[in-house]
Amino acid sequence: MTRLEANKLGTVGQPIPGVDVHIAADSEVVVSGPNVFQGYYDKPEATEQVLRDGWYHTGDLGTLDADRFLTLHGRKKDMLALADGTKVYPEDVENTLARDARVHDSAVVGLENAAGETQVHAVLLLRDADEAADVVRTANTQLAPNQQIRGFSVWPEEDLPRTSTLKVKKATILEWLRSQEDAGARPGADQSSEASAARSPVEHLVARMEGIDAGAVRPGARIASDLGLDSLGKVELLSLIEEELGAYIDDAELDPDATLAELQAMVDAAAGAKREEGIFGWPLNPVVRAIGIGLQQTVGQLLLSIFYRRRTTGLENLRGLRGPVLFTPNHHMHNDNAPIICAIPLGWRWKMSVAAAQDSIFDTKWHGFLAGLLGNAFPVNREGAARRSLELLGARLDRGFSILIYPEGKMTVDGPLQPFKSGTGLVAILGAVPVVPMRLKVHQHSRVDMEAPGMPWRGDLEIVFGKPLRFGPDADPTEATEQVRAAVEAL
Repeated sequence: MTRLEANKLGTVGQPIPGVDVHIAADSEVVVSGPNVFQGYYDKPEATEQVLRDGWYHTGDLGTLDADRFLTLHGRKKDMLALADGTKVYPEDVENTLARDARVHDSAVVGLENAAGETQVHAVLLLRDADEAADVVRTANTQLAPNQQIRGFSVWPEEDLPRTSTLKVKKATILEWLRSQEDAGARPGADQSSEASAARSPVEHLVARMEGIDAGAVRPGARIASDLGLDSLGKVELLSLIEEELGAYIDDAELDPDATLAELQAMVDAAAGAKREEGIFGWPLNPVVRAIGIGLQQTVGQLLLSIFYRRRTTGLENLRGLRGPVLFTPNHHMHNDNAPIICAIPLGWRWKMSVAAAQDSIFDTKWHGFLAGLLGNAFPVNREGAARRSLELLGARLDRGFSILIYPEGKMTVDGPLQPFKSGTGLVAILGAVPVVPMRLKVHQHSRVDMEAPGMPWRGDLEIVFGKPLRFGPDADPTEATEQVRAAVEAL
């Protein structure tokens, strides 16, 4: 319900009194309360599918913010799970396309590429079909990296197929797309090809990358929408360029939808240029570490003892384990850094760094200084440019420092556990380090963490350490990330 005095644009408001709303582990909105129906008449199987343990499973995807405002992201059955572990809500992409006056309507679906990976594909209903490529390029400039439209098709009829209630039949659209593929058409791709001998050095590198259709490699091919490279794929390409062509390109400077010709021009301009290097190393200094650990053990432990009852279990899983490791806790409380860090044994903390969000923890020099001093933190980008973050993380692993990282990438008060960033599995595999799953269980919030009527000053927390996970060099990063998430959720 949206009240005049409590209104946030983009949300549907807060739950009405007497109704409880939660977000399930798969982001589905579930509801409990006297307004929930008792079931479908004479349809017990249908009732069991939506009513479980007193909760109505709506089929809608959503998120609740710290003030319990609900934002809906579309239907659960329409959500796209990408190869890098991220989730895309088609409705968000469709809303972006709808803002373009040239688009009469659109349907966004998940379509598998030649490597069997699901990618964002837009089916467009346009006034002028010749403008399709420019419509997609315009939309991609407004979409997040994981939302980028990798392929597109123009619907050949006057309207998209619809149900009697005017909802788009996406199953019919997918059948049509597959029939187009079977007929030899590649939706949204330029059928022209150029001789391999005429390719630029960058094009030769891209053509060698796993999962790339060599026939799609051409000067005008766009990195995201045509070739399907996500943020990690972009880092892999830029690393190849640095190793084999001797040019350093910062992924923050590379537009996700730049063409290969534009990338080649950047490589030519950067050849021989020296890049600024550094590992944000001052928090690693032993003197700084001694000060930070001293503050943790005195001020930090004292304040935690005042405001929280704490229990720590599973420490036996650290016995005999040699660092460095990745500690991967959930992120379900505003002030969870302090209890999580202080629960880790002192011997491990001495050589441990914390991966902290560039946009919030390092938003000012003062905040960044405190994070570096108290937690030996270093900045990472949660979205977009990942290369610099991986370099800082790798520099610490090389020096024997364990890493505390929040794989969800964002905080959700009281959960549920969000999808993990695929970089978690990638770091564990490339760094050849064990992963120690951790779980913070909030049995009672403290008033210092959450303002609410009747909230006690002293909270109740439990920190659990799980058994270490190890991954071989040939492990799949996405599967490794899912295993880490499952291990955290099971604690």
